[in-house]
Amino acid sequence: MLNTILAVFEFLWGGPLFILLTGVGLYFTIRLRFFQIFGLGKIYRYTIGTLAGKNKQETLGEAASGKSLKSIEVAATVLSGSLGAGTIAGVAAAIAVGGPGAVFWMWIIATVGMLTKMVEVTLAVRYRVKGENGEYYGGPMHYIKRGLARKWAPLAGIYATALMILVVTDACFVQTNTMAAVIHYTFGVPTIAIGLFIIAIGLFIIAIGALVIFKGLAGLGKFCTYALPPITLAYFIGTAWVIIDNYQAIPQAFADIAHYAFAPAPAVGGFIGSSIMQAISKGASRGIFTNEAGMGTSATVHATANVDYPFRQGMWGAVEVFFVSMITCNFTAFAVLTSGVRRFLNVHKTGFICAYPASPSVI
Repeated sequence: MLNTILAVFEFLWGGPLFILLTGVGLYFTIRLRFFQIFGLGKIYRYTIGTLAGKNKQETLGEAASGKSLKSIEVAATVLSGSLGAGTIAGVAAAIAVGGPGAVFWMWIIATVGMLTKMVEVTLAVRYRVKGENGEYYGGPMHYIKRGLARKWAPLAGIYATALMILVVTDACFVQTNTMAAVIHYTFGVPTIAIGLFIIAIGLFIIAIGALVIFKGLAGLGKFCTYALPPITLAYFIGTAWVIIDNYQAIPQAFADIAHYAFAPAPAVGGFIGSSIMQAISKGASRGIFTNEAGMGTSATVHATANVDYPFRQGMWGAVEVFFVSMITCNFTAFAVLTSGVRRFLNVHKTGFICAYPASPSVI
């Protein structure tokens, strides 16, 4: 049963879904005249550039209330969900199964995905609705229902149902299992007790999450805004240490990524080897898993932003994809590739366990 599911997964991500997602991204890229490249100045001005200087009032001058979030708070909330299971475990798992070439396909998905997500976010803000409690609600289910013809309305319900399933299985189970696996790997928790241990970790996460969520939308936004920078910086420092300590292997890492993106990766040590199809499927699927471009999930969060122009908020979506896939994921990828732990990766382990040995191998 599991082998059948994996075969279907590799087929979909190695063919139909990869073509669909890259095709949509290329369509927006052409229609918007390669905005992710030639519009970098404007993207910077209305996103990162608003954090300080003369552009500060351009988009962040809005006063977020308890019913809405500032643009930076929305971006921090979305990015908080990507760090960990996505940028660390996801990348390591992609390399463990798809080989170094998977990183290349993650770059491709990210490049075209910047505009896909920008459009998603723009539509979410454009077609959002304001509830009786004063809060904004939006996302694919809203712009499908309000922006398309009536015959497409059933798709809104289908997407909403799929989104609820995704939130439970992805955001909850994956994060909890990953945290428990790392603690088990680090401190040697007995295997017989791992089930209860995972439940305990889950309850701990629920308790911490409740303390934040019960403070309302504004409390969630502020928590993510202040918690994200130090956590991200700590991870950057740790992975940079690994990469710098193995700087001599950086050229070879680039060479492996370029070569095995179009050639099968041979078996090395514990690595069982991979095909081109596996590199594409794992790179594409993990790329989407980390930056959410094409999923529409983060658009539901962006819909709560207190902005006056949807496209300005949409540009934050492009920034998120670039930050997650082209910066954070690359720190993980090069830490794994330069440290040499790829030779000992076990595809049956969680992605976090695949990446974790990169640090102890240096320390």
